[in-house]
Amino acid sequence: MSIEGSHEKCSSKLANDVTPVKKKDNVLQHSKTYNRTISKFSTMKEGNIANSKKRKLNTGIKTCSQIKPPHSSNQSAADGPVKCAFCHSFKITDLTGLMQHYVGERLVENHQPSQANSIHAHQKCVDWAPQVFYEGDKVINLEAEVLRASKLKCGKCGKKGAALGCFLEKCKKSYHVPCAVQLRGCRWDCENYLVLCPSHTSLKLPCDDPGSTRMKIHTDQPSPGQMDSTTQNSKWILCGSALSEEEKELVDKFANFIGAAVRKTWDQIVTHVIASTDEKGACSRTLKVLMAILTGKWVLNINWVKASMEARKLVSEEPYEINLDIYGSSDGPKTGRIRLMKKFPKLFTGLSFYFSGYFSPSRQRDLETLISVAGGVILDKNDALASDNSSSQLIYIVYNADPPPGNFSWDPVEDVRKRCEDAEALAGRIHAQVITHTRLLDAIASSKF
Repeated sequence: MSIEGSHEKCSSKLANDVTPVKKKDNVLQHSKTYNRTISKFSTMKEGNIANSKKRKLNTGIKTCSQIKPPHSSNQSAADGPVKCAFCHSFKITDLTGLMQHYVGERLVENHQPSQANSIHAHQKCVDWAPQVFYEGDKVINLEAEVLRASKLKCGKCGKKGAALGCFLEKCKKSYHVPCAVQLRGCRWDCENYLVLCPSHTSLKLPCDDPGSTRMKIHTDQPSPGQMDSTTQNSKWILCGSALSEEEKELVDKFANFIGAAVRKTWDQIVTHVIASTDEKGACSRTLKVLMAILTGKWVLNINWVKASMEARKLVSEEPYEINLDIYGSSDGPKTGRIRLMKKFPKLFTGLSFYFSGYFSPSRQRDLETLISVAGGVILDKNDALASDNSSSQLIYIVYNADPPPGNFSWDPVEDVRKRCEDAEALAGRIHAQVITHTRLLDAIASSKF
């Protein structure tokens, strides 16, 4: 969908969104931890920002342990991709951020369908939910906020789950975050996570205070989570991949030494992935490594940390960039960085993918996330069957080439052969191509398709 004018500018900036972070008690937090303002759902009056921040911690909202929202459930294989608890979309785009999974009050990296009372939500839908805040690595009020949003219709699409309200207390407009970004004329305060709807853009936001040192976001520059360029370049975010406990401790010490932050799970704000390597210098093919390749981030071995610590200063990353993974794919991190620097199209731009069953929900979600970040499109069966011949060469049917786990009475090789036959049968109907999931991962790991 093409977007013109200010909306196009908004989408472009949102694609490079960087969420502010703070460290408190050595735990990484989002910047809205204690200073995000409740919008129309508090008793806030315009200009009374200091008091509204204090009320942030005393809203009387039930905590996650006290309430079970209607969306909490166990995801079965038949359910398909999980949907965001707010905007009800399973799609991952630049406007939504990654799909995140919460159990209790914790963000979990490798969500399992068997986990009860789990919440699935896009990163930006959570960040901009007015009454959600963070205490250390705990997310507070998420379940209650989902329940509240489930009663509010979006002013753009008409569906429920619209948590983000207009800053004007009397205004009844609420939106899903991706919908609000697509509206012309919204004004954003990214320091306080506030928005004015198109009908009330003449009003002041806290960032409009002449005496404020906060960044000012104008009508033609709405961009949730945006920071100024100096802030974007001054903060390094490290993330470890398959590190030993000793290596994790070393990364933590290094982060304190250079004033950086460390994330336990992948986030688009990560700047350096530090990966464990074997005796050949090859790293494991983890989700963190693959995401770093797709987004043009550094993927380095632990020796970069050690060399910098010994030199008492940051040393160049290039000699320590990993150029091999354990499956033989080479130069993926470097190629990914070059692709980003030269502004080449994303790896899967113009390509569509359909998963031909036989994937666990968690495995398929990870693959769909990678494809979406790489610019590809995920098709459901109806979309795939409705494809015409003119676009069929751009569609790939993906099947799982791994043998089934455990002991079975049937031949696992025969099982994989049957999957391939099913995929080829569907591909023949729509004139698509068939690939294994390993072919997909090889392409991402090498940044070449």
